Amino acid sequence: MVSLLRITAVVVLGAFIWLLIDNQPLRLGLEDTTPLAVFWKVIVPVVPMILLVVPTLWRNICPLAFFNVLGHRLHYKMKRHASPYRLHVSRPSLQLWLAKHGLYCAMFALFALVPARLLLFNSNNRSLVILLVVIAGTAFVLGLLLPFKSGWCSSICPVYPVENAYGMSSLLYGNNTLCQVGATDGARQLQCGGCTRQCLDLKVLSASKKQGDAKNNSPSGLAVSSFISVFPGFVFAYLVLSELIDFHAYPVLLKAFFIYGVFALCMALSCCLYVLIRKSLCCQGNWLRVRRVNLVFVYAAFSVYYFMASPGAIKTTWALLGAPSSLCLTATFLLFASAVSVGWLWLRRAW
Repeated sequence: MVSLLRITAVVVLGAFIWLLIDNQPLRLGLEDTTPLAVFWKVIVPVVPMILLVVPTLWRNICPLAFFNVLGHRLHYKMKRHASPYRLHVSRPSLQLWLAKHGLYCAMFALFALVPARLLLFNSNNRSLVILLVVIAGTAFVLGLLLPFKSGWCSSICPVYPVENAYGMSSLLYGNNTLCQVGATDGARQLQCGGCTRQCLDLKVLSASKKQGDAKNNSPSGLAVSSFISVFPGFVFAYLVLSELIDFHAYPVLLKAFFIYGVFALCMALSCCLYVLIRKSLCCQGNWLRVRRVNLVFVYAAFSVYYFMASPGAIKTTWALLGAPSSLCLTATFLLFASAVSVGWLWLRRAW
């Protein structure tokens, strides 16, 4: 079942890349809508919900993860004498560097690419095609250089920080079926290759592990806390800029300066609020309260995102299906209420 979903996800990505080249309207319902709108307003909003409910499913079916592991398997086939557990030993320094700094690189990539949607990728189909091909190629090349998912999925993928935040306490769990290897004794049982300690496929970090990271000021704990502190402001900045401001009449440089400036301001305010709350509520050594502050910030970011994404998702889906426009507002409310409810269940379970 997971393999079928994985193949479907790769086919969908390939189909959208092909359709995005010309971006001709899709004539499925009463109204026409472009593949670009379907990609950003229907396909992309599904991902955060999967990451919150069952992140292991996304890490099994993600097309970029498929290309990353495909590169690894190709490297292994070219060097059949090598053990699958000890591949790419000539580059241990790169692997160690990514394990230590990869999460920060992924945060930088996310904070750079999402505002760029407002500048370019939301309206320019050819630029989005180039971006998707470059990202898929990068994941594949890093799979050639480093074992399994250590070079992309568990290090510098822009979605990795979000997976860390939403994966604090998943509603559902699953097994990794993408990058496991056969047991050395020839049995059919599959097992993990152990390519990196940062991999979310190994386990969803427990509360005690995250508390330990924060308590010991480890790099992973500081990186996760730093991301969570600015995450609601980051999402809110996109909501404000995408829904309330029209940039078409402004020069590119002015737009870029304004967009990234607003993102930086909102993220700074979110970080200040986070620090203030932690200083007020979390006395020294009370790491349970620190975790709960993190959970509230993640839930706030999730709710703000679906408040922003629900109208566009319903409107685009209605246009594709030709559904009555009179039900659009009701469906939008139901989608947003469902997302907030699922987020609340996640928050209660993680609390």
